[in-house]
Amino acid sequence: MNFKLLSVFLCFILISCDDNNKNHSTNIEELRSTILENQDKWKSSSLSDYSFTYQSSLSDCPTADELPAVDINVEDGLVASVFYSGTSEIADIDNATTIDDVFSHLFLLVESKSIQFTASKGSEELPSFNENLGYPISFYVDKSDKDCDAIYVRVSNLK
Repeated sequence: MNFKLLSVFLCFILISCDDNNKNHSTNIEELRSTILENQDKWKSSSLSDYSFTYQSSLSDCPTADELPAVDINVEDGLVASVFYSGTSEIADIDNATTIDDVFSHLFLLVESKSIQFTASKGSEELPSFNENLGYPISFYVDKSDKDCDAIYVRVSNLK
């Protein structure tokens, strides 16, 4: 009788323990499939001229200053201009990205074996994508339990 009670107790303890693996519920194949499906939607839209707001931040870095959002204008599939969001102040075009570049970055991040790959820091949902056009709306990737190795990206105001 004591052995059965001990077995039930140990099973309860093991089930309730947190394995400290934040990514345990993320299925990499499901993630790849979701990204690929949405990339296909984006490509089928054939948009080569568009603009959007891009925001990225180092979400787990207490010493980093928040990066300002930028409004990116894309013409013929290439970055034409970049402004700090809501201003007419020109931002550095060399670090600007297109939606195609964001998809490429997503695929590279999937291969990095991150501990968390979700829509946002506190979320357990897969990265979010625009339902109609398929472009990424938000994603959070944390490479390890260390500080300053997570990135949160948000894309908005696509026109």
